[in-house]
Amino acid sequence: MLRNPPTNVPSVRIAILDTGLNLPEEAMYAFEGRIEYKDFVDGERQQIDLVGHGTHAAGLLFKVAPNAIVCVARVVRDGITKLDTAVIAKVK
Repeated sequence: MLRNPPTNVPSVRIAILDTGLNLPEEAMYAFEGRIEYKDFVDGERQQIDLVGHGTHAAGLLFKVAPNAIVCVARVVRDGITKLDTAVIAKVK
């Protein structure tokens, strides 16, 4: 991971619709102001990722796009369950 990302690169906003987000506290401080999270499954305010897939995807994005603003939307509970039509309606 780049500790000192270039400052002359504009930030982009990238959305991840996945199983959620569960970053360690030190990572949350490192990416403060560059992570947005919303849970469309249970409406929880606290970050949750029961599978780890969304968390892994966010980590990879920060490695390749260190200036990105990453918006994580939890739309799947366990990675197996299909998208619920109610969840799809909330995301729209």
